[in-house]
Amino acid sequence: MLEREERDPHPSAETVFCFSWAAAELFDLACFPDWITHPAGVGLFLAAVSVLLKPSSSTRLLTLCLLDVAYLWVKSPWTPNHFLFKGLVCLSLLTVAMRPGRREAFAAEAAAVLRLELCALYFFSFFHKLNWDFFASPHSCAGFMLTGLAEKLPFVPAGGWVDVGAVWGTFLIEGGLPVLLLIPRTRFWGLLLAWGFHFLLSFHPRPGIYAFSAMMYALLSLFLPADFYAHWERQIAGRPRWRAIRERFLQSGGVWLRTFFLGAAGVAVVAAAGLLASGVNLRGTQLSEWPRLAGMVVWIPYALILLAALWIGWPPSAPRPIRFRPAYRSAALAVVALIILNGLAPYLGFQTVRVLSMFSNLRTEGGTSNHMLIPVDWQIADYQTDLVEIVASTEPVLQFYADARQWIPFAEVRRRIWGSAAPTTVKFIRRGRTYSVNTGEPNAAEQVPPLNFFARKILAFRGINQNGIAECLW
Repeated sequence: MLEREERDPHPSAETVFCFSWAAAELFDLACFPDWITHPAGVGLFLAAVSVLLKPSSSTRLLTLCLLDVAYLWVKSPWTPNHFLFKGLVCLSLLTVAMRPGRREAFAAEAAAVLRLELCALYFFSFFHKLNWDFFASPHSCAGFMLTGLAEKLPFVPAGGWVDVGAVWGTFLIEGGLPVLLLIPRTRFWGLLLAWGFHFLLSFHPRPGIYAFSAMMYALLSLFLPADFYAHWERQIAGRPRWRAIRERFLQSGGVWLRTFFLGAAGVAVVAAAGLLASGVNLRGTQLSEWPRLAGMVVWIPYALILLAALWIGWPPSAPRPIRFRPAYRSAALAVVALIILNGLAPYLGFQTVRVLSMFSNLRTEGGTSNHMLIPVDWQIADYQTDLVEIVASTEPVLQFYADARQWIPFAEVRRRIWGSAAPTTVKFIRRGRTYSVNTGEPNAAEQVPPLNFFARKILAFRGINQNGIAECLW
């Protein structure tokens, strides 16, 4: 019922969102190429390519969303922040699609819900940074990000007063962007600022950041004015040089841009097949850098094309206020509530990973909190207060915490030692007492009880420095 049968004579908001969302999925798969070892990951890759071939198809988009949620479940709970957020956006689209109605009603409701979710993402990214370490610590994430950018972009300064400017600049941009986007007269400048902010961040060497930027560009397209695409087409049609591009790009279904992406996808398939056949483990090797580099080569011109489209297509008349009414009665509001609850999780004593903290220096573990507004008394669960020190373990991540002399919540120990198929040994100190556990022994479950299935797939916790410094972690 939601399928568009005829080919669009010009791009529409839904078609552009579908295309850019599928592109964001492919950028993610390029950044984290171990998807080739999971059937859900391979299916997600094929679904993203199918959407690029026909971005006007709602059926293909929903198939992509279904596979994204499945792959998220496979990879949970240790995924980047935006993996979880992207999965919840896909869950929102699937929820909206369950309501019968015309394509126009589906598009209006989905766009309204996704705008709310994007504002929630910006809010928590801003709110989590309201902590003393982000502003005062030499280990501030703002300085960490700036140093990483300076390594890749020599013209970017770093250190001293520049780091201080990065702290306040990041804080004000993430807090101010939703306001600029919601006010009609400042929306263009908000979109331009968002483009520049996320494009600059995409050069950081940390894996996955340019894929996060691609996801943000897709969601930001939902804030374009209703007459943006019509004005963009008039601008193209009115210029002889652009008319030839229009004939090739629009009337042929965007063949050149699709060829651009599909060519990169073909290279990824060949490389993935070869690596899979050779049995090479991508994680932790230089081989994982090849697809990331290929994705970056595609990402830079892609982002510049979006900037050119924004500049050319912005209509002279002031845009209308953003409509949120279609979301008020949507069942997908439950997903919005889930995003908010997940963002509040560290303050309530639950997980500290994937809480939309976005490199914020937030620390709420060990009975203390560095947040300026929310006290540690808000915690209703004791996961973060029950800390242990790992002495030694055959589980690699737990051994990393031992070498780094970091505390870890006991719940994370429970999740990790029982998540391995082979027997695992661990020696740790908890509440002043030393324990040695081997999961192959009969009484191991009495000493370290395994988490239930859902807690094991949902809850995850970071290591905490024993010196009290809240270093920059995702």
